[in-house]
Amino acid sequence: MIFSAESKKDASSKGRNVLNTFCSRKCYAAKRYLDNNPEVTKTCAVCGKPFQTRIKNDVYCSDECKDKASQRENVLNRDYTELTPYLCQKWRREGMSIKKIAALVSRSPENVRKALKIRLSREDYATMEEYAR
Repeated sequence: MIFSAESKKDASSKGRNVLNTFCSRKCYAAKRYLDNNPEVTKTCAVCGKPFQTRIKNDVYCSDECKDKASQRENVLNRDYTELTPYLCQKWRREGMSIKKIAALVSRSPENVRKALKIRLSREDYATMEEYAR
């Protein structure tokens, strides 16, 4: 790859096409990418370590951290047990926040919201009312 600021200036001053300065269109595209996407320091969402990236959407410093985050997400969004919707609805009726319920049942807030939408049996609602007294 041949790309430097001097070679670009030399090419333009001689009236040559900038593409002639590079060995291929691929090298020219790589240079433009580097120019348009400066390196930024971000903090990994899993391990908290700082890392350098040119990609705006990067959140993780490595594939290992990305896998750990994926595993956590799978745990938080797993299938419901028989009692999960009942407990979520009971605690919500008692005034507990969705975040707190999510922490208690080790689930994501989105997962708790879905559990709150599940229709329970009349007996379950009657039991909730009985214990609320």
